[in-house]
Amino acid sequence: MRVRVSDVRKWVGREEHLTLLESWPDSLHERLDAATIDEPAQVNVRLRNVSNGLVVEVSGQARVHLTCARCLEPAETGVQFAESQEFREEAGPKDEALAYERFSGDHIVLDTLIADAVALEIPLAPLCSSTCRGLCPQCGANWNQTSCTCQEPADPRWDALKVWNAKNSPRSDQ
Repeated sequence: MRVRVSDVRKWVGREEHLTLLESWPDSLHERLDAATIDEPAQVNVRLRNVSNGLVVEVSGQARVHLTCARCLEPAETGVQFAESQEFREEAGPKDEALAYERFSGDHIVLDTLIADAVALEIPLAPLCSSTCRGLCPQCGANWNQTSCTCQEPADPRWDALKVWNAKNSPRSDQ
């Protein structure tokens, strides 16, 4: 996604608002792994000239299709994103140490900024619903759809405590 900045950079204090309706950047698809995102993207962009550079603010929302972390069923979540970045017109390679991004010419490419903003808002452990009960760890039954008769296995780490408690308990026959 690219925006034309030639008019905004002419005057300090100038501001423009744009709405981009395009496909999501390829860099976002690479970050989503198994998730998919509805097309097309609708991204609101605000460009401001702040004397030493341009501040670009992006915002919007996306529908992301994922896999539930508890039951492994398909899940869908809405993601609201917003991010801003300063851009300065100067030559040179990308430098991670700088607090701003460099650009040259009449356009700024927003792919990385948008991909970062959306990717940061996607939940690490998405759920199909807040009441998802997950899967049985023994038989794998989906507890949202059925119940199972599996018993939770005893933890063998507690066996030594059972033996110790039996030896040290007061006898009732004394």
